[in-house]
Amino acid sequence: MVSEDDLHKKFCAFSVNLLAKIIRKCVGNELLRVKINGIVCYQTLDALELPDDFSDKLSDTLYRLDNVGLTPNEEVLHTALSLTLCVNFKAEYNIPDPATYRRIVDIYYKANPPREWKYGVFEKVKS
Repeated sequence: MVSEDDLHKKFCAFSVNLLAKIIRKCVGNELLRVKINGIVCYQTLDALELPDDFSDKLSDTLYRLDNVGLTPNEEVLHTALSLTLCVNFKAEYNIPDPATYRRIVDIYYKANPPREWKYGVFEKVKS
């Protein structure tokens, strides 16, 4: 984990915004931008310390939402995941914004059918 300020001090020729874009483009899904105690940091997915079976719980949660006819938009899925994990998912794992939340869900979803975020809904990919 590294704070955005420390990173900027090491690479002071680049603006914070440019560093963020470089990280997103080059590192992709390996680092997340999060806020911890008001400090913006970059950390690995492993540092989030999600449960080992998070992918399975995510898939099961989506399956259950489908079964009851609920659209898996950001808030519905967040609420269902929070109930499944018995914690406020975003607060517990310091997820600072909707984009980071969607990335985590997208990265950890491994089941079929394939899904993608479209207009705030994690919907099944139409073939």
